[in-house]
Amino acid sequence: MQLAFLMIFIVAFLFIFAYLILVKQYYGLISGYWNKSEEEKKRLYELGYPQKMGKIILNSGIILLVGVILVFLGVAYAVEISLVIMLIYTFAHLLIANKLETGKDRKRNFYILIGSIVVLVGIFAVFLIPTNVKFHEDYLEVTGLYGVEWSYDDIHTIDKTDELPLIQVRTNGMSVLERRLGHYRLEGLGGGRLFIQSGEGPYIFIMTDQEYLFLNAKNPEETEAWFAELERAWAE
Repeated sequence: MQLAFLMIFIVAFLFIFAYLILVKQYYGLISGYWNKSEEEKKRLYELGYPQKMGKIILNSGIILLVGVILVFLGVAYAVEISLVIMLIYTFAHLLIANKLETGKDRKRNFYILIGSIVVLVGIFAVFLIPTNVKFHEDYLEVTGLYGVEWSYDDIHTIDKTDELPLIQVRTNGMSVLERRLGHYRLEGLGGGRLFIQSGEGPYIFIMTDQEYLFLNAKNPEETEAWFAELERAWAE
């Protein structure tokens, strides 16, 4: 829900930005526009370049607003999905609008857009690195992003639950759709780690004197297998 409120702020910012460009014609808000020659600005204006940029901003805000509304209607992960759709729409239309540029500006903007796309794709690719659990002779290893190794001797509680405590805040982690990776603060437990692959239980709960974690696999059967293997390794 905190993400939804952040999106509301972003939506308001985008709408104000679009209003200033489309209605007030403050084209100086468009990056690099006022650095162009008067002849180039006139050419771009006649081609509708500033209006296209304003509409891209406006439509991006509308896409995010739909996602926020769906969240408050109870649709899970609506903000995350709308954010992905917005990014695809924005980059695609910016690439189209960039064709109206000429010379160095066109080439520079193209490289900037492609570079931004590569960075975002890289971030998502890193997040898609799978989480796995390995049961070594003396310690448990959770692999992937925010991975951890815990000695069996340090673990004093293992359990299985069908429900997660309420997530209060993400302190250092990543959330996309049903995946929750990293450090979170949960109601009644304080700070700990989540390695959640699915929003469906069961979840494995492990606690040491200093920290706890919840984890599960993409399907309940694999989670059950992890729990059985953890019980066996911990008991030895």
